[in-house]
Amino acid sequence: MGYTMRAELTAREGLLEVSVYQPQTWWRATAMQLGELVTDPDTGRGPRWPSYDQNWKLIGDTVNNVADAVAARHYTLDPDDENLVVVWVPDKGPDKLERQIVRAWFGGGESVAADPWDGTWHDGRHRTFHTAKANPDMGLPVLSEDLHGIAGRLCLERELAEAYANSLDELADVPWFDHSDPLNVAYRQSLQRAAFGIPPATDVPAVQAFDLERECIHHDSLT
Repeated sequence: MGYTMRAELTAREGLLEVSVYQPQTWWRATAMQLGELVTDPDTGRGPRWPSYDQNWKLIGDTVNNVADAVAARHYTLDPDDENLVVVWVPDKGPDKLERQIVRAWFGGGESVAADPWDGTWHDGRHRTFHTAKANPDMGLPVLSEDLHGIAGRLCLERELAEAYANSLDELADVPWFDHSDPLNVAYRQSLQRAAFGIPPATDVPAVQAFDLERECIHHDSLT
């Protein structure tokens, strides 16, 4: 089953609705792969969230289900925002704050964000630490900070496209990056497209995608 488009979204009994920003720009890795990135963030700092007495095992299971749905393209296009898709995952009873944590993880404004070659989080150091502590073997989904700012643009300038070509080189030097994970495959493809001046698109028909690709590759700024 692939993605679907609906005129409106309706609640589904027993399922939790989660909006995901730019689904083709996410990647994931385990805490072991991320190494020092996943360390206690409160050392010398105050906690960001109201408390950490949440069920982080449940949060991790839910986040993992969302990431798997995105990787399998089991989502619905949001009719009101072209940068969002909506997934439904089993609702195992998270409380209000636990739901907030899951939805903030994927929503765009407070998403867990970095790129595989980064040495720091742009956002998400608390959530990844506590989630990984309760789910040590879990692949933590991460929004690309590198691709975050170009959503909605038609074509990219030559200098920006060249910067994404450099990002591809940096990704190639990351030894632990799992190139077989479908989420990571889509992420790398988005970087490849950006290197040709083509920004990420949530989902467009094949003919439209071909026209956009042809237009961007032959765009004046890239020739």
